[in-house]
Amino acid sequence: MGHIIHYLGFEGQNKWVGVMDGGFTQTNEMPFFDSLRIHGNLLPSKDMVHGDNYAYEDSSHGSQVLSTMGANLPGLMVGTAPSASYVCIKTEEMGAENPVEEEYWIRGLEYADSLGVDVVNSSLGYTSFDVRELNHEKEKLNGQTYRASLAATIAATKGILVVSSAGNEGNGSWKTIGVPADADLILTIGAVNNRGNKTNFSSVGPSADGRIKPEIVALGERSAVAHLKGYQVNGANGTSFSSPILAGMATSLWSAFPNKRNDKIRAAIINSGSQIMQPDSLLGYGIPDFTKAFAHLSGVVPYHQFDPATRIFKLNNDLQIIFPLGWNRDAKYIIYDAFGEVVLQGNQKQTSSLGFLDIDEYDSLPPNFYQILVISGDFVFRVHDVKLSK
Repeated sequence: MGHIIHYLGFEGQNKWVGVMDGGFTQTNEMPFFDSLRIHGNLLPSKDMVHGDNYAYEDSSHGSQVLSTMGANLPGLMVGTAPSASYVCIKTEEMGAENPVEEEYWIRGLEYADSLGVDVVNSSLGYTSFDVRELNHEKEKLNGQTYRASLAATIAATKGILVVSSAGNEGNGSWKTIGVPADADLILTIGAVNNRGNKTNFSSVGPSADGRIKPEIVALGERSAVAHLKGYQVNGANGTSFSSPILAGMATSLWSAFPNKRNDKIRAAIINSGSQIMQPDSLLGYGIPDFTKAFAHLSGVVPYHQFDPATRIFKLNNDLQIIFPLGWNRDAKYIIYDAFGEVVLQGNQKQTSSLGFLDIDEYDSLPPNFYQILVISGDFVFRVHDVKLSK
């Protein structure tokens, strides 16, 4: 339920995101990023490999990663934090796998910190290299051995929310996460499909010292990414895309609570996970619910998920929801269909003391199951699986 954060008006405003990747071909020209360029939200790029200020080359991977967060073409593709500011940082030497790339990654992270970024997304991982003797060892993936992982943890202690892809080794012999995904205090992101099931390729945990990894999962199968040419959206697979999808949503959530620390944002996201009571090494704490995270961070009234005892009545063309604790507030209401699309929304000035929310025009909806979200000040309520019939 991440789109509710956007509905409330929080899209990453006044937050800076560092995107660490292998290259950002045509990012400075693609129409998906027109909004970023027009509003000055695409900051000057940096190439740590060649030591210059031009990262729009060598690979389109970073362009696709950025599009999941920063694209803003309503009706075609809108990213998870379209109003944030972004800096593209190239840290990969394309065509080779050498440990020096971790040094470039660390330099990129230091550069991001020098700019004052709030969030860093890294859709990169290091496990094996061209020289086999230099390969990492699974038994040492404890967040305390390899330099990039140590740097990620240091960045987290300095206030940056570091988000890392878990890796795509689930089908291979390696299977597990790599570096810097094993770092402590960051968010490591696995991949699920649109049914909420783990993808076969998503790397698994735990870390070598037994910590839950990945912490959270997001869509990583047929994720929408921008095509380099024109106005075309493709589907792409990989934790490379589940990671920035989550990083963008975390940025939007943080823009609603700009004075919160990075660890509070991280904790709220983890605690909203679908498996918070039973985390595992496949999905971690599960799929996050950003409505729950928003309510948790509001600190006023906890998120309420009403049970079937909530009474729902139909009167003429109106739908009335009688809440167990009563209701006497101005409110917004949003009705979603089974695909998460908004089908009806409105506002109600509550003058009645009878404790019900009166939704007009529900009769325009076809018979089906719906979810109803009610927002009033710091109160966020959701009524699940409402069956509406004529």
